[in-house]
Amino acid sequence: MASERRITVEEMRSAARGYVGALAAAAVVLTAGAIVAAGPIDRSQLAIAAVVVGCTALAWRFPIPFGARTKLYADSAATTAAVLLLPPGLAALAVALGVLAAHGVHRPTRDFAQATFNAAQASLAALAGAFLL
Repeated sequence: MASERRITVEEMRSAARGYVGALAAAAVVLTAGAIVAAGPIDRSQLAIAAVVVGCTALAWRFPIPFGARTKLYADSAATTAAVLLLPPGLAALAVALGVLAAHGVHRPTRDFAQATFNAAQASLAALAGAFLL
């Protein structure tokens, strides 16, 4: 029976950093591609995107207490609105900027890796939702 190799803490951390980097790169490339494919963006879409950024940031900044040490984040409402009202690339960008803004203004959550991961996954979720419509 072959012995199982255990992963060291340092390897886990580098693997996690690689995963976050790959996720962020995928989000940037896919969002940029969707923005380019959508064509010109008008002012009304930019206004809606700005509202989505603000709503997403507020949803991340003020989660709803649900139970003992449990909080609900209502950012999916802003993501759904963005997907329904905006082109896919702009929806993904607005949601990601909202997440980054929430992490940026709240000092205890200013962890670059966590903010990057959360913004990337929110962006990819918005893109997935938009492309499924």
